[in-house]
Amino acid sequence: QIASLFVLLVDGIFKLSSLRNSSNGPVFRAPSIVKPSTIAKAGAFGFTSLLMEQEERYLSTFDLKAKDQVEEESEKFFNKYMHDRTFKQLVDNTYAANTFEKAWEGFYEEYSMLVQFSGGLATIFPGTSTVESDFSIIGWEKDEYIESRRNIACQAV
Repeated sequence: QIASLFVLLVDGIFKLSSLRNSSNGPVFRAPSIVKPSTIAKAGAFGFTSLLMEQEERYLSTFDLKAKDQVEEESEKFFNKYMHDRTFKQLVDNTYAANTFEKAWEGFYEEYSMLVQFSGGLATIFPGTSTVESDFSIIGWEKDEYIESRRNIACQAV
């Protein structure tokens, strides 16, 4: 168990990519978070497309039952958004929230798997990707030996 977790972690590190602006400089702002208002703006079709697009990644962490629950909760979310004026206003007001936790406050109980999906696959939290930007600035890039070093690290496990 621990060995497979380590392999996934190492593999994930090598898949990181830095955020760059149009002039190839580092991006210093945090990426956008997925809020209830973001999901509402995407619409049912857009959200379903995202879920289908991320299905393989999602199923590597969660089971099919959890994916079905996300689909059910999103359907319930969109129905309520379209027909309940108070709920729509509550969702629309999350646009101004500046943290993931603040944006989803009050939604977790009814939409726990939707919140989990939004915080897992659909949102990019600030992390170490800016470090890659620093390496890019100083001119250090992955060389042809990087793959073999990763393989050696994985064999050690």
